[in-house]
Amino acid sequence: MKKPSRNMPKYKVNLADKIFSYSFILLMLLGCVTAMWFYTTAVAVSVVFMISICTWAIIKGGQAWKQKADTIKETRKGESICSFTKAFDFRQIDTWIIRAVYEELQEYVGKDYPIRPEDKLIDDLEIDEEDLALDIARVISQRTGRSLDNYEKNPYCHKVTTVRDLVMYFSHQAKSIT
Repeated sequence: MKKPSRNMPKYKVNLADKIFSYSFILLMLLGCVTAMWFYTTAVAVSVVFMISICTWAIIKGGQAWKQKADTIKETRKGESICSFTKAFDFRQIDTWIIRAVYEELQEYVGKDYPIRPEDKLIDDLEIDEEDLALDIARVISQRTGRSLDNYEKNPYCHKVTTVRDLVMYFSHQAKSIT
């Protein structure tokens, strides 16, 4: 008998990926400091100006996203994974897939953000296609025990636009051997 989905294992972070990410950030900061130290004052001022503009744009974008998320939270009060699961025929679809998709997308967009099956991944949840394909799909695959091999044979291949489509995509993927 299969374990209930609430007992599904959490994603195991690959230490090499984590070290690479931190090393990349450290090298970028080191490059900025080196540029300001060794180059002329004009170059240093322009680097500081560009960093300031980028920081301002990131902060403004974050504020707009927070306002949108707060509005959606208010309209979806009381919803949880239970209401999400009821939108699917959980006797036909593996509950591990439903839970993994819900938890990983919830983690990506924010802890208290209630996900609905009809939410559009790119437009509503503002999930980047590369993050979806490279990060989120890999985590869901590992947690559910579904393989990402032969994805081109999946009827939902290149047709995943909503959260429901993502659940259906993984329900059509074969179980991994390992």
